[in-house]
Amino acid sequence: MELDYLRDKAEELGEEGDCDEAYRYFLEAALVYNDPDILHTLAFLNYYPCLKKDVDYKKAFHFFLLACKAGEPDYGVLGSIMEDYHNSVKRNIDAKEGYRTLLEYLMEQNSSTAYIYAGDEYLNTNFVFDPDWRKGLECYEKAVELGDPFGYDCIARAYYTGTAGGVDYQKAFEYYTKSEEFHSSEKYYYLGEMYFHGHYVQKDWGKAKEYYEQLVNDKVYSNSDDQFVPLAMKRLLEMEE
Repeated sequence: MELDYLRDKAEELGEEGDCDEAYRYFLEAALVYNDPDILHTLAFLNYYPCLKKDVDYKKAFHFFLLACKAGEPDYGVLGSIMEDYHNSVKRNIDAKEGYRTLLEYLMEQNSSTAYIYAGDEYLNTNFVFDPDWRKGLECYEKAVELGDPFGYDCIARAYYTGTAGGVDYQKAFEYYTKSEEFHSSEKYYYLGEMYFHGHYVQKDWGKAKEYYEQLVNDKVYSNSDDQFVPLAMKRLLEMEE
């Protein structure tokens, strides 16, 4: 049967509520054509309780991996999935190897997103990798090398919070200011904190206020859901008292 027919039939059955048959058609299409879009669909159907199927993270990551190998991976989609799984309280041990295999494969494909999450694993989460802050920093540096300046923020945060072998405000400041072109709410918040408290730099509430205000007011870099916005607003209120 043609790929379009199998896909259309699966979608039609899903809309009619025949979940098992819909899944069977998607699976047949994947097995016959090895189509990355279909494989992604199967991954999502196992990752989320779609079509009223139970969540199966192990199968989900298996299909994500097959989708990547079948064609150009959608790093944006996979990045959001990795973030969701990385932060999810629903993680289970059955999915551990699947997540690790996917992460390592994407790193082999030079995905900067994968290197960012690998760095987080080494430094913070330790779910699939054993703690090793040096390897974590190497992953962040690799992400920068691959064109993602967010790696600088990750390194700076590690030095600021002390997860990179201890607190080092000088290195935190240096990494937060390495890329003038890259703007992030985290960067502005922690630079504000450094000037607010006098960490490495001379205490200067005027400069701190500039960073906090830029974070709160510049919608290009922040949004109402950003965790750093309320923190910056709280600081601004404190400075007005």
